[in-house]
Amino acid sequence: MNLVFIGLAAVAGALARYGISPYFAGGNFPWGTLLVNILGCFLAGIVWNFNDSRLYVAAMVGFLGSFTTFSAFSLETNLLFSRTPAQGIAYVCASIIGCQMAVLAGVFCGKLGSEHLLKL
Repeated sequence: MNLVFIGLAAVAGALARYGISPYFAGGNFPWGTLLVNILGCFLAGIVWNFNDSRLYVAAMVGFLGSFTTFSAFSLETNLLFSRTPAQGIAYVCASIIGCQMAVLAGVFCGKLGSEHLLKL
């Protein structure tokens, strides 16, 4: 049954990514990938608090596995460095700092939410 939940969540993650990206496309900076990675890290922080449930497996492996895009981040970083090294550095710094902050915020929000959900 976990495979079904993971598969359905992966489809949802891929569709969410596909739905978000066009709104942030264009220009010379990969804003869509940056946003998806930061949002994905925030969600991972929230889901981390549910690490012994089907929700955790489906969300972390399925949804976030297909939603976040580290491979796209790496390729876009390489392209930015080849065009403008300063943009490459800015993108790496914004991604690492933004994603770390998002994970911490997600863990905090997840703890608050899990305390309320576990009471139900």
